[in-house]
Amino acid sequence: MAVTDSPVQARAKAKYVRSTPRKAQLVAEQIRGLPVPEARTVLAFSKRAAAKDVEKVLLSAIANAEANHDLIGDELFVQEIYVGQGPTLKRWRARARGRTGRILKRTCHIVVGLAELDEELRALYASDEPIDAAAELPEDADLEVAADDADSAVDEDVAQGEADESEAAVEPDESDEEADESEAPEPDAEAADDEVPVSGEPYEGYGDHTAKQVIALVGELTDEQLDAITAQDERVTVSRAIEKERKRRSEAETEEQES
Repeated sequence: MAVTDSPVQARAKAKYVRSTPRKAQLVAEQIRGLPVPEARTVLAFSKRAAAKDVEKVLLSAIANAEANHDLIGDELFVQEIYVGQGPTLKRWRARARGRTGRILKRTCHIVVGLAELDEELRALYASDEPIDAAAELPEDADLEVAADDADSAVDEDVAQGEADESEAAVEPDESDEEADESEAPEPDAEAADDEVPVSGEPYEGYGDHTAKQVIALVGELTDEQLDAITAQDERVTVSRAIEKERKRRSEAETEEQES
């Protein structure tokens, strides 16, 4: 008793559908042999664009069966469905260097045939009820106890791990503290390196300071000190700052002479 042995009762055809045969064929294979309610559900929730075209043909076949053969649509199944290739629309678009690019717009023909379910199949689909997952579980007390024990064991492991992490955070390792103390630089040495020479004192050891520190002292240094820095310091920012300072001093001297 195979569903494919029933004769076709109603048929519908859609020609020149603007969809590629391959895309429509993938949808058709999903509903072949299914009862009409299930086929409509599959098409309604399908994410493929061709499902809408296939659904229109299916609804047309159902309407033909109900109007022409006095059948009930929900008591039918998809006996046959196939997709044939239709004519190809050829278009073109402009491309580089005066060339053209070909555009092929495929079309297809969709045919759906419905047949009436046998008595045994109709009773089988009519008695089909959703499965209750809770009712299918085995009524075994040992399994429930084992599951509870496994859950409690997992909870204990999680709690123990959190306790270990909290203890590690509260009580740091003494060896790590000693290593940090040995690696930490002395504050006096850093303060000595960051010190900036005072105005009026010979500017020595300027190479140990950053360019920003040197630029901050340019306005307070003498011309001899500026010459010494220019001869030894190759940093561009320092050279530009010294040039600006010399230009400012020359302009100031010119203004004093004119006044």
